[in-house]
Amino acid sequence: MSQRTRKILTIVGGVLLIGLLYLYLSLYGVPFKKNMKAKDVQKYLEEKYDEDVELVGAVYNFQNKHYGGVYEIGDVEFYAEEVVKDEEYIDTYPNEIWKREIVTDYKEVYKDVFERAIRIQADFVEYEEPVIEGPEVPRYDEVNSQLSLDLTIDEALSDEHWDGIAEIANSVQERSPHIHSTFLFLEEAEDRETLVTCPTHSEQEIATTEDARTYCEAEVFTGDERND
Repeated sequence: MSQRTRKILTIVGGVLLIGLLYLYLSLYGVPFKKNMKAKDVQKYLEEKYDEDVELVGAVYNFQNKHYGGVYEIGDVEFYAEEVVKDEEYIDTYPNEIWKREIVTDYKEVYKDVFERAIRIQADFVEYEEPVIEGPEVPRYDEVNSQLSLDLTIDEALSDEHWDGIAEIANSVQERSPHIHSTFLFLEEAEDRETLVTCPTHSEQEIATTEDARTYCEAEVFTGDERND
């Protein structure tokens, strides 16, 4: 192999190595910086909530290039990150607390309304608002929390269900103008499901059964569509 060929291969190898390193850092961040930033966020969380905070794992969000981590306060696991270089942070701890609260509030109610109800869960739609200063986290229905209450019913959607849908949707809207509700009706034998999504109060009030029929959107999914 000639000296010129060796030189070309060395240059190509160096460029390839730099490219791979850049790709790695773009996806996973700088390792020592990721751990350092995660601990900075941990310290911020302990001061904010006046609680012992455990760092579960450091995280680099390659989409927005933010460093943060997964944390625990007691048995509540949540995500937090530094959003700008001058030590501003966002975290999902209040949202995780609110999810638990709304599920607790409805875990008996939804079974009374729907005899074949099999699952209740909640999710948050937006975790940057409202801003909670700490150390106390107000209840979800004391602030304009942005949540979704999701119920699953093990039977096909029928006309008789719209009264219950209206009852739950209206109740949820009264707790916060930014909470919406969904109702998933399963038909396993037919490999079909119907998802009913009711709007938030800020989008459209659901006060009656007719409102639910008019403003709650029903979508039917079959076969492979159910897993999309």
